[in-house]
Amino acid sequence: MKKISYQFFLLLLLGFTSQLSAEPQGAKSEPYRLRDGDHFRLTVFQRPDLTKSLSIDQDGKVSIPTIQGAIPLRGLTLKEAEQKIRESLAEGRAKFPPMALAMLRYAREFVHVSGEIHRPGPVELPLGVRMDLETALAVAGGISPFADPDAIELVTADGVSETWTWEKIRGAKEKRLLSAGDQIIVSKGPLAKTSVSIEGRVGKHGLVTIPKSGKLDLATALLLAGGPSSYADLSRIELIPADGSKPSYFQYEAILREAILKGDSGKTLLKPGDRVRVHESRFVGLGVTLSGAVMNEGFQPFPLDGRLDLVAAIARAGGFNRDANKKKVFLTRDGKTAQINAMELIMEMRQVMLQPGDLIEVAK
Repeated sequence: MKKISYQFFLLLLLGFTSQLSAEPQGAKSEPYRLRDGDHFRLTVFQRPDLTKSLSIDQDGKVSIPTIQGAIPLRGLTLKEAEQKIRESLAEGRAKFPPMALAMLRYAREFVHVSGEIHRPGPVELPLGVRMDLETALAVAGGISPFADPDAIELVTADGVSETWTWEKIRGAKEKRLLSAGDQIIVSKGPLAKTSVSIEGRVGKHGLVTIPKSGKLDLATALLLAGGPSSYADLSRIELIPADGSKPSYFQYEAILREAILKGDSGKTLLKPGDRVRVHESRFVGLGVTLSGAVMNEGFQPFPLDGRLDLVAAIARAGGFNRDANKKKVFLTRDGKTAQINAMELIMEMRQVMLQPGDLIEVAK
């Protein structure tokens, strides 16, 4: 009976291993080889002390209790690693202990993008797929208006430097594939010394030249760019300094007020290479739904400043119709409904603030 159970366990174990140790998509042509940071689970029959999760350290090895010395696994396939661990566990015995190895999490790999790029920093490489140079730049937000399109440097993990132009990167029939540890450096162009960049929700985004006086303030730069557009978040004007210091945030109304009331002393001066980004309101496309005894039932968009109260929402829907029971207005939010006396709100000049997705029903 023990022999049958043992064989049955091995069959189950082999099937279990074949499912969990599947290699990443895109790696069928060449078996995946283990690397530092990979995590896997070791299962040893009738040895719960050896059944555990393991990870490959920065030396390419794993440490297992009862085995003297770490086992080098870097560069091995999962099957080769399984055999190497089995031999180490056997410790010279004729029979290897029944065991299985299954991947839990693959190591993450990155390339690093810096310089005149919209989102500098690490870009993670997808598992089993080779990322190319153009894609990496796109993932990092694309090159900034201040970039020199003829001076994009690729430094490989081996220390080899290559210079690319933006035109060559985009037009190449065979894309330049990247490897973990590669660095992409986008150099500044000459306009970075004479201009600021206005980006996002403005009338006309692009570069604004600093006048010969050397003084260009935030309010003037925004006005030259046509001002914030109808979808702009007026409470979130971002100034990204050229020197890489922490961005600052301003309210558009405060920018104009200080420029008018305080004159030159109240203006925020810009420097060459600074970037001003006007963000889109997070309330674009969001709103509340009204039904019942209102003039116009249906969806009402949220104001872009994010402030909408119950009475204002009803007013936006054309107001109450003549059958409305103003004392019975039902507000539903997150599945919970509350009854509100709208007449009291109007008489006492109180507000019930709404949130996107709220449902308002006016009873008859």
